[in-house]
Amino acid sequence: MEKKDLLLILEKARFISEEIDTLDAEYAWFKKRSGFFYPVKWTIIIFFSTFLLAPVFILYGNETFYAVGNAYFDFYIFALALILPIFIFSKRKKKFRAMRIKIEKSLDSNIEKLDKIQLIPDRFKNTYDLEELIQNLVDGRADTLKESINLLVVDQKAERRHHEMMEKMEDISDRQSRDAAYLGNKLSDIEIKVRD
Repeated sequence: MEKKDLLLILEKARFISEEIDTLDAEYAWFKKRSGFFYPVKWTIIIFFSTFLLAPVFILYGNETFYAVGNAYFDFYIFALALILPIFIFSKRKKKFRAMRIKIEKSLDSNIEKLDKIQLIPDRFKNTYDLEELIQNLVDGRADTLKESINLLVVDQKAERRHHEMMEKMEDISDRQSRDAAYLGNKLSDIEIKVRD
């Protein structure tokens, strides 16, 4: 397969992978807002905040605030403060659930499209790896997909080794600073004993 064709296939796979990432984030957002506790939480917050503010308006407000506070209790507006948010958020919940289902179908469709690309191993069908594979081909570090994958694996191993070495160095540095503090405390204790 020519390098141009390979780049086109990798670009297509990367585009689909980016769409999957975006849809996955949107799906999580809509799933969170279409749950049971989201409308209940905001209903409780709105109800109790208005229920607590009305007496404050009555006791400490000027005439306008006093009238608002009295109207809240006199005309049972507090019932609206409970029922209205439930109504509004239940409508939004249905809308969010419908959007979540639509995103889920689109997500499944994109995953199927990405799975149909047999040329790329499943392990490398994520945005980061696909970008690295494309970059290896564009930079001229590799001429085939196999070479690009091998370079990617070597780079990932080197990056992992570097990360492990940095963690070890941080551990050694922490241990040295603790040992230095411990020795400093011991020396100060000895100094105090010598002075006494």
